Amino acid sequence: MTAVDDFAQGKRVLLVEDDPAIRTLTSQFLAMAGYVVVEACDADEALAKAQVETPFDLLLTDIIMPGLDGRSLAHALAAEHPGLRTLYVTGYPEDALTPDSDDEVDVLIKPFQRQALIDKLHEILSR
Repeated sequence: MTAVDDFAQGKRVLLVEDDPAIRTLTSQFLAMAGYVVVEACDADEALAKAQVETPFDLLLTDIIMPGLDGRSLAHALAAEHPGLRTLYVTGYPEDALTPDSDDEVDVLIKPFQRQALIDKLHEILSR
């Protein structure tokens, strides 16, 4: 195991992605690194899972999704789970989030390499 793998052990990620192929691949990337991954296909499913699952260390969500978008989902979950960290992903850099004045926003542009994803999670969870 690498140091990143040791770091990831036991950390829980709620992965929200509406594209099944991207969701599956991203979940595999995370699981290979040692993260415990719970998948959701949209914000409604993510909110439901967050009510019954053990708390998460990080929300990994697409920004643009049908229904509730990733930013709104993150705010809804943060209200119930203070301290939940978020990594947004998007295939549309021009639609990347404009951070609120007091928010630190982390965005990863699709397509991304496995190591870029793992490095970004490590960075966020190390803060």
